[in-house]
Amino acid sequence: MNKTLLIKHLSGKASDKEKAAVMSWLQKSEYNRRYLSRLKELTVISGMENTQAKDCRNMKDTARKEIGIYLNMKKLKSRYKIMLRTSAAMVCFRSWQPILFPGK
Repeated sequence: MNKTLLIKHLSGKASDKEKAAVMSWLQKSEYNRRYLSRLKELTVISGMENTQAKDCRNMKDTARKEIGIYLNMKKLKSRYKIMLRTSAAMVCFRSWQPILFPGK
């Protein structure tokens, strides 16, 4: 059986003739029924992943737009970079302090 036809059947886009062909194929063996069942699970899972990925991108885009309002201003952007670099340096120094100065 053609996998494209099975996916078409699962999505509800198959014609009556194609549906009949899939039904007769399903009646032939238990393996065919399990195969279609697993294919259905995979299409549902992949659909969920696509939906989640779209939601994630939308959230990321929204966050970028909201943050961009503030970061687009030159002064704030440069202050942000300085604060970020200073914070990173402080975290690094604090984590390396016991190694650099073992007695303290």
